[in-house]
Amino acid sequence: MGRGRLILAALFGVYVAAMLLLPTAEGWAGDEPAYLGLARNITHGHYRDGSPGGALNMCFPGWQTPDLWYGPGFPAFLAPLVALDLPVSIIRLAGPVLLLVSVALFYRLLLLTVSRRDAFLGALGLGLFVPFYRYLPFLHSEFLALVLVVAAMLAITRLVRSGSRLAGGAAVAALAGLALTRVAYGW
Repeated sequence: MGRGRLILAALFGVYVAAMLLLPTAEGWAGDEPAYLGLARNITHGHYRDGSPGGALNMCFPGWQTPDLWYGPGFPAFLAPLVALDLPVSIIRLAGPVLLLVSVALFYRLLLLTVSRRDAFLGALGLGLFVPFYRYLPFLHSEFLALVLVVAAMLAITRLVRSGSRLAGGAAVAALAGLALTRVAYGW
């Protein structure tokens, strides 16, 4: 195993440790029940439960119109995990995995313009950005959004450099996924 892979494995260990050991701030779990409820709805063939106790009404009582805060991107990402009936503690590993994927993609992006050493340091800087860690104990869409932003940047860079249709399609897919995950970005 190469040194870079060992460091990535160590980063994943740091993320899981942060997920398990960091104190959970009051209110930080607020989005998790809604995301899990919406993912459960997707596994049953619909997105929004219109009942008064539905996932969105639970967070925003009295709202009878679809809410654009919770886009379908993250619940759709979670839906296969929810369909497998995995415990929430296992589903929460999505955060560390997605953060690790974003670091790896960022490394690939940086390799297009800087040396291996500088790309490694830049990716490590992203991976050790401490403010991300407070989101790890619960399910939040930020990590999927980060993966999609970095994937879009990588694909757009490759598109501009090569004109590749595959890179263009990847950029469109990443930006569409971002607009579905963080709906405000689609506005």
